[in-house]
Amino acid sequence: MEDFADIAGIELLVIDERTTVRDFKDRINADEAYYHMFQHRV
Repeated sequence: MEDFADIAGIELLVIDERTTVRDFKDRINADEAYYHMFQHRV
């Protein structure tokens, strides 16, 4: 799935046995902030 996401240019958030709720939420928030900062840049 990770390779497909790279090829398709889409975001992939992986949840596995090492994932914690705090880390997952932090990653989502950071990705959302990045998206909003750069959504109009090409």
